[in-house]
Amino acid sequence: MDGATGGSGGGTGAGGAGAGGKGGSSTTGAGGGNGTCGDLPACVATLFNAGCFPSTSAGPCTKSMTLTSTSGTFTYCFANHTKLVIVSDNATGDQEQTYSNASGTCFTETVVPNGPYTYFDPSGTAVGSGTTTITDAGASTVTITCTGGQPVVVASYGSCSFNISLCTTDPSCQ
Repeated sequence: MDGATGGSGGGTGAGGAGAGGKGGSSTTGAGGGNGTCGDLPACVATLFNAGCFPSTSAGPCTKSMTLTSTSGTFTYCFANHTKLVIVSDNATGDQEQTYSNASGTCFTETVVPNGPYTYFDPSGTAVGSGTTTITDAGASTVTITCTGGQPVVVASYGSCSFNISLCTTDPSCQ
């Protein structure tokens, strides 16, 4: 899956998230809508508003990977100077996805296959969690709950989507 659909796509999938959205509260997670990134709750939208949203529409992206017997590290470098690093445990499939820009780490997302994912701010504080439910027909429903808030079903990611399959291999992407 790509960033627009949320969740994970095996060892190289990127978690879904985005920015924008008007209204809502960073406490409740309510609102969203009409922003750059559709209906994402404020707790997740705030993370991307720090200039951390990877963009494949801003220009080409590159990737590199390092595999060991216990883990894989997949690095994606985007033309808008953002980076996504995914470290995946080969035995469990668990992932830690770190989004950064030139200023440093913007946020981290942990992903458990067929389970919840959790969003952490730069200081390591959990700000929200999410799940992706896939129907028999293959459609997915993303639900994100801000810490202390109510679940929000994300109906639209707006213009915030990226496709890591467009990235070309370049070992200098680190």
